[in-house]
Amino acid sequence: MSTDATTFVAEAPRRWQPLSLRQRRVFGVLVEKAKTTPDVYPMTINGLVAGCNQKSNREPQMNLSPEEVEQVLEELGVGDRPRLLVFNKIDLLGEEDLLALQERIGRLAKGAVFVSAVHEGGSEPLRRALGAAIRSRRPLTEIRLSAGDGKLLAEIHRGGEVVDQRTDGDMLVIRARVDDALAGRLRHAGAQVIAGIKTPV
Repeated sequence: MSTDATTFVAEAPRRWQPLSLRQRRVFGVLVEKAKTTPDVYPMTINGLVAGCNQKSNREPQMNLSPEEVEQVLEELGVGDRPRLLVFNKIDLLGEEDLLALQERIGRLAKGAVFVSAVHEGGSEPLRRALGAAIRSRRPLTEIRLSAGDGKLLAEIHRGGEVVDQRTDGDMLVIRARVDDALAGRLRHAGAQVIAGIKTPV
């Protein structure tokens, strides 16, 4: 008597999940704007909302709210990125109203910035806050590379903030503020990278 043996192979669990329509739109806008308008990158939430909802080159049309975009960023795993809350046009408020607003917001969001483009120096708090945020994410780093490596030197100037540079024999020694991604690329290209060096007094 013969028996037919049937073998069942369990399907391996899927390790990835396809992106939803909203996730694809937000992710696509982040990629698009990084390539086409790098001068306004990183983007504000308002800029990201506008990019998601723009009428040209978008199919299907969407009307996402800032709250929905922030939710999608959380879903994509980037919701914990540093954010800066900026209040503009404070010149429209009286002194008492402004103080009350600053006190109320100060209890809700640490480090919020209040600016006015009308008054001279009114944007200075934003400039200082952005500078501090950039410095915290791009530590002062010493980079040593061949003095003839123009391509790598150009990448450092393009992606970092060069503080100074000098030659040491046939090596170029650069002190610059670079983020982790750029530091990794430089190491991969053969440069010596020492992060977190102290600023000379």
